[in-house]
Amino acid sequence: MSRLCYALAVVLAFAAVPAEAGVVKRAATGYVLYQGGKVAGKVIAKKLEDRAAKKAAQMSANRQQGKLREKATELELRKEHPNASVQREQYLRDAEGHVAKDGITNTGRRIDHVVVEDGQVLRKVETTGKVTSKDAQIAKERRILESGGRYVRDRETGDLIDAGNKTSEIIRRE
Repeated sequence: MSRLCYALAVVLAFAAVPAEAGVVKRAATGYVLYQGGKVAGKVIAKKLEDRAAKKAAQMSANRQQGKLREKATELELRKEHPNASVQREQYLRDAEGHVAKDGITNTGRRIDHVVVEDGQVLRKVETTGKVTSKDAQIAKERRILESGGRYVRDRETGDLIDAGNKTSEIIRRE
């Protein structure tokens, strides 16, 4: 059971009894709060566990679908650019080669695929589902580009390459 579910169960249990309550123990049906050796409250955490399990399963399915979409895009890019290097998960970097960070989120931006040929970036590609919104991600990329994070490190040569100031092209797949 996740810590979040446990914490919610404990919060729910303590809400029903005074703050100086005793011990919370897991039972087959959820959590039981004992105070002074007596049952002071019960919390059925099964619904919380079910929701957490469903969410985890959906996230796992989404992750697998995303990997399949990215692999299909990679194969397509390799076919379109047979002499190029198709490099996955490339961070945008500043002119010194450090991972460029967004001023709002304080995180970097990884581009799904960068196509490099003869020391030049030909394409930056983000792969996603048909209906997934990429607005926040592209806005973050735009902020990083505006602050000078327009470079990638070529994994084959180790060189820092200017990737341009345009945002990544988005390829949508089922």
